[in-house]
Amino acid sequence: MGEHHEPFPLDETEKPQEKLIRRLSAMLSEYLEPTQVEEVHRAYRLAERAHEGQKRVSGEPYICHPISVSIILAGMRMDAKGIMAGL
Repeated sequence: MGEHHEPFPLDETEKPQEKLIRRLSAMLSEYLEPTQVEEVHRAYRLAERAHEGQKRVSGEPYICHPISVSIILAGMRMDAKGIMAGL
């Protein structure tokens, strides 16, 4: 078995969305081409800016919801455009 590397270093002060996007990235890397994963990252950065400062009733950043939706879609092995739509 190959060695597993985290795409981003772990940080105890990380934001909830950072943990989620790392999870999504790992899932996408299993079945999408690297260029497609980068397209999703660009869409994430756009969504993050669009929802900056927005909070859910729970207090967590709103962007956590679209990332969670995209994680569900990645579990269904949706293509990059489907994942980006979730974001």
